[in-house]
Amino acid sequence: MPALESEKREAFARHYIVTLNGTDAAKQAGFGVKSAHVTASRLLRDPKVAARIAELQAEAMGSAEGLAKTAEKAEVVRALEGQAAEVIRELTSIGNSDLGEIIEITPFGGVRVKDLTTLPPAVRRLIKKVKVKTRSWEEDGERHEEVEYDVELWDKVAALRMLSQHHALLEPAKVDSEKDKEPAEYHITMAIPKAAG
Repeated sequence: MPALESEKREAFARHYIVTLNGTDAAKQAGFGVKSAHVTASRLLRDPKVAARIAELQAEAMGSAEGLAKTAEKAEVVRALEGQAAEVIRELTSIGNSDLGEIIEITPFGGVRVKDLTTLPPAVRRLIKKVKVKTRSWEEDGERHEEVEYDVELWDKVAALRMLSQHHALLEPAKVDSEKDKEPAEYHITMAIPKAAG
């Protein structure tokens, strides 16, 4: 429905949907202050004015719903941006990782995996998986045990490649061989003597 022909009636309808007070709407629309109450009552019973008020209220509700949907979309976008930032932080952490945060060199030149429970969470997240293999044997009446840890880290080169592409430092790379798809893997073997007893 188009706007009402009378500017005052249209103004009354527009003010009424905001205030929901006929007397105030009549005053704001420019009708006489002394007769505003009677004028409001008459206008609210007028079928054209009532239809226009209903139409304006429906538009306002549609706009409110549209705003709510826009707000929901904005919230989703903010959540996605937060997730994207978290992915970038994780990739950066992997790209900046240092194997020395996970292993240490023993005084005799051996390599040992640090106690994973003492590593900070950011360092533990660098580890994709750990396999533990134990081998026992007896020699000269003594029982020996060897523990082998296969520690697989998330692929540092792949993380750096993704970060470089994200920051438009590199063109997307094509994987030429199966070897390019393999994750970084470190195999650490260490002999742990079993306590006599």
